[in-house]
Amino acid sequence: MGSASFQIAQGDETMSQRISALIVLVVIVALAGCATLSGEWEKRWRCDGLTLYKKGHEGKVVFDGIDIEISTRYYVSGLDQRWSWSEFGTNYAVVLSQGRIGLVAYYYDFTFANEDGIAESRSTFYDCR
Repeated sequence: MGSASFQIAQGDETMSQRISALIVLVVIVALAGCATLSGEWEKRWRCDGLTLYKKGHEGKVVFDGIDIEISTRYYVSGLDQRWSWSEFGTNYAVVLSQGRIGLVAYYYDFTFANEDGIAESRSTFYDCR
């Protein structure tokens, strides 16, 4: 009889170890997920008035001084890098190009685009580094 109770206690201890190991595994996976979700960006460009970020095809534009952060789609178009997004049916973009003296980011607002969807002009430009 004494050995049977020992086996039950040993079985409980084994189950307890398994549960503890499972909890540790769940915590590790959760923390790894948090690190990924926090969004470590592959690349960042600081411009006068805004900051551009990219990670794969995801992007983010942060406008300085007005506390606006926009999630975007990032892609390369020709030699330019582009952050695009839509809001209330209007398309917007920031395009990073090589200017005469360095990188320049141009902001486009397509609110008044022509029939072909081409913006009449770029609204603003920012020197980048």
